[in-house]
Amino acid sequence: MHRKKLKITNDCEKLLHRARRMRKALGGGMRQTGIIAAAAIYSLENIVPRLKDDHKNLRNIAQGIHSAGNPEIFVDLTVLETNILLVRMKKPVAPKLCVRFSNVLEGEKGHLGFSLIVKCFPWDDYTIRFVTHVDISTEMAEKATQKIVYVIKTFNFDEK
Repeated sequence: MHRKKLKITNDCEKLLHRARRMRKALGGGMRQTGIIAAAAIYSLENIVPRLKDDHKNLRNIAQGIHSAGNPEIFVDLTVLETNILLVRMKKPVAPKLCVRFSNVLEGEKGHLGFSLIVKCFPWDDYTIRFVTHVDISTEMAEKATQKIVYVIKTFNFDEK
């Protein structure tokens, strides 16, 4: 009889331990969930309706890159459905091109009429990732497009 009690107790402890782990894995161990819920509600009410503007801004940037007509760069305009754009290069220059986008060189302000840093991410050596978001206005996206096109037209894709 004593062994049965020990086995039942041991089984119950294992079950309770597993139940506690499952509760935490499913978010039951979270604290201050009201704050997270408030942020989610704000986002649903204020940010989600503006996503269409982010998508439009990114489409304009993609079309600008495409219209630059550089054969070293490829933008697939048929797959643009979100606020994320992947731009492919024929040569492994994505990291260097990202650095160039993030700098303002001498003469650039005179040519463009403004100074602008464009932040992007080298996904790999051949791909650059651009993202638009709620903090980027249509005017900012237009200026970013001008800067990107200017850099694409002046960048030396053959430099190692």
